[in-house]
Amino acid sequence: MSRTRSRRIAATALAAAALLAMAACGGNDSARHAAGGTTAPGTSGTAAPAVDALAAVQKRTSAVHSARSDGKVTVGSLATLTLKGTTDWAHGPLGTLTVTYTGGSNIGILRQGGMSTTTETRYLPDAFYTDMGPAVARQDGGKEWLKKGYNGLGKDVDDFGVAVPDQLDKASPTQELDLAIASPDVHEVGRETVRGVPATHYRGTVRPADLARRVPHVTDADRAALRKQFAASRTTAEQVDLWISADHLPVQVTSRATTGDGTLQIAVHYSDYGVAVHPQAPPAAKTLDYEQVMKESRPATTPPAA
Repeated sequence: MSRTRSRRIAATALAAAALLAMAACGGNDSARHAAGGTTAPGTSGTAAPAVDALAAVQKRTSAVHSARSDGKVTVGSLATLTLKGTTDWAHGPLGTLTVTYTGGSNIGILRQGGMSTTTETRYLPDAFYTDMGPAVARQDGGKEWLKKGYNGLGKDVDDFGVAVPDQLDKASPTQELDLAIASPDVHEVGRETVRGVPATHYRGTVRPADLARRVPHVTDADRAALRKQFAASRTTAEQVDLWISADHLPVQVTSRATTGDGTLQIAVHYSDYGVAVHPQAPPAAKTLDYEQVMKESRPATTPPAA
C-alpha cells in the first residue's frame, strides 16, 4: 500500500474516531430543545413516572449544557476507544477530547499510516482538528493537525466501515434522554452509587417503530432526527441506561445498539457540569486539510481522447 493511500485511510480512521467521540459526549441540543416544537400529551401507565422524571432531567441538562466527560466506545470488531475531555452542546460541537484506540482492527491501520493511537481533537463550530502526531508532522513539513469540516460528513467515514451519523450536532446527553423518554418500557431500575455519587438508574429500549409515534417531551423534529440516525446506522434496537443525580443531571449514560456495523456500545461518565469550554484552533501553518489529503491520495484520471 502506498504512503498516500495508507495516510488517507488512517486519516479517515482518525476522522471516524473523532466523530464517534463527540457523538458520545455532546453536540447541539440545548438550542433545539429550547426552540420547542410539537409534542404529544402526557403519558399514562407505568412509564409515566419515569418519563416525567427524565423530562425534568432533560430540561436541566439542556440549561447547563457543558461538562467534563470520560468514557469508552466499542464498534463491533472495528474499534475500541476511550475518550476524555470537556464538551459544550449549547450551540453546536464545541470542546476538546483525547481519544485513545485500545483495540479493534483500526489500530493497525493507524500505525500503518504513521499515526498515533492516542490523539487530541479540538471541536470548533465550523470544523474539528485532530492531532495526528509527530511522525506525520515530520513527513508533512511540521503539519500534524488534520482539519475536517462538518458539512458533507459521511462518505469517506462510511466507506471506512464506521456508522457515524451525519447529524453530529444532534448527539449529546439530551439525545439519550430523548431516546429513553421515547421508549415504551422506560422505567426506574433502582438507586445506585456511581463513582461515589448517589443516583437513580433508569432504563429503556427503543426500536425504529417507537420513534414513529408521538411522545411527551420529545418534539416531532427531534423524533425525525433520531429516526434519521437510526436509518443511517441501520440500528434495529438500542438500550439506554441513565444514572441521574439528585441535581437532576446525568452522572453516567450507557447505550448498546444493534447496528449494521455490529454492536455499538457507549459508556460515558459526566462531571463538573457548567465547566467553561474554550477550544482554540491550531495555527494554520501546522494544519492539513482533510479534503486535500483525500484529493492527493486519489489516483489521477486520464482525460478522454479528443
